[in-house]
Amino acid sequence: MSNNESVEIVRDFLESREVVVQFDKGSICGFWKSKRNPLITINTNIRGNNRLYVLLHEAGHYLSFLENENCDLLLEEQTAWEKGEELASSLQIDIDKTQYWKYANRCLNAYLKDYLKNEN
Repeated sequence: MSNNESVEIVRDFLESREVVVQFDKGSICGFWKSKRNPLITINTNIRGNNRLYVLLHEAGHYLSFLENENCDLLLEEQTAWEKGEELASSLQIDIDKTQYWKYANRCLNAYLKDYLKNEN
């Protein structure tokens, strides 16, 4: 299955649950919480497998939101990556787990730097 096909499978999964998924150049990647109109935005400058990984991660935030998992920001980010990996498996999307977690760890390190900067 191609990367684009995998992205469409995740997008279809989310949209079937009335989550709007927008791909925009220059947008901030994120899950915007709302019970009525949840939104996921993905920056189109992110390419290849990383686009799939980010979409899975943001979908993980959505799944955590449904379960009302409120926790520390860093734990929330870690949980979203874990749920993204689980979603890929449940949708039968074969991802390179080593590359997924390598990318996830880069993002988590960036979150940690921002977190520590804001704590001081």
